[in-house]
Amino acid sequence: MKKKYLTVCFVLSFFLITGCQTQEGKKDAACESEDVACSFEATEPITISKPYAFDEAIHFFKEGKTGVLYFGFEDCPWCQEAVPILKEVASEFGKEVIYIQTRDTDRNILYTDEQKQEIMPYIDQYMSDNDEGQRTLFVPCVVVVKDGQAIAGHVGTVDEHDAHERQMSRQEQAQLKKVYEEMFEKLSGE
Repeated sequence: MKKKYLTVCFVLSFFLITGCQTQEGKKDAACESEDVACSFEATEPITISKPYAFDEAIHFFKEGKTGVLYFGFEDCPWCQEAVPILKEVASEFGKEVIYIQTRDTDRNILYTDEQKQEIMPYIDQYMSDNDEGQRTLFVPCVVVVKDGQAIAGHVGTVDEHDAHERQMSRQEQAQLKKVYEEMFEKLSGE
């Protein structure tokens, strides 16, 4: 009995330690809380494309395509929280998400003011004014497009979540998943 107990404790400890690793491989203190979901590498098939340049999004609208666009960048803490959930939903719906990379590894913007002006008529409702009053594309921004028209979109994660302060709780993750599911349902016509 004691041997079985020790084996169970070892297995649980292994999953707690390895399941609560950040991308840098360090244990995340937020994983200590039951309410916070731990980060992990997804094992499902890739449902988010390789990064595309901003022009691809413009062409997507102009050519009347249908699909899901995700605007973001690798170092964005909100994107890091949202992408695993977006991948999960995309996998459930059997859809690929087109990833439009908005910044490079040095956080330099990868689109011009002209490109921003060109895409604004399509996604302006998902853009906001920054502190200087300029129209800005905040990320993560997920837009469902049908025949070249944005029919649904979502920016950020969930209200009250600040990725600089903490990871989303399991409840917040479920809330974001529901938002994405409702968006994908509009595309699927379900």
